[in-house]
Amino acid sequence: MDVYRVLAHWDDDAKVWWAESDEVPGLASEASTFEQLTDNVHSLAPELVLLNKGVTTTFRIELVRD
Repeated sequence: MDVYRVLAHWDDDAKVWWAESDEVPGLASEASTFEQLTDNVHSLAPELVLLNKGVTTTFRIELVRD
């Protein structure tokens, strides 16, 4: 199974978590909690992987705290 890695960062000035990924083109999200960011990423990433990479097989999204 393919795994797509997403990095989560904490912005101490803005007090938000934000995510980016070289492996999931177009992914950009932020949230006030890590749990909300996780939900956002898992909602957005599958569609972006399908649209931007054409992947239709099963894959996993790995959200990693930076």
